[in-house]
Amino acid sequence: SIFHFIDHCRNSVWKKEKTQLTLENAGLEKEQFYLVREIVRLMNEQMRFSDKFSLHRKEHKKSNWSCWKILLKAFLQSSNTTRTRSF
Repeated sequence: SIFHFIDHCRNSVWKKEKTQLTLENAGLEKEQFYLVREIVRLMNEQMRFSDKFSLHRKEHKKSNWSCWKILLKAFLQSSNTTRTRSF
């Protein structure tokens, strides 16, 4: 699911690795993909910002990602798609 991919992005950011979000590995419809890609970009940017100011507590990072995941889940559930996604 997209949430497994987001967790992978989070882990990659912590390890300072680059992760590309593509239509193939996201499993989303084209319209959703571009919005989700932007959300993931913002999530990564926020994590780098947190790191820059030495906010290294795992709990802090986890809560930030939980908020983003809730937002993303709400978006995917509310968007008009031809097929239903389960989370």
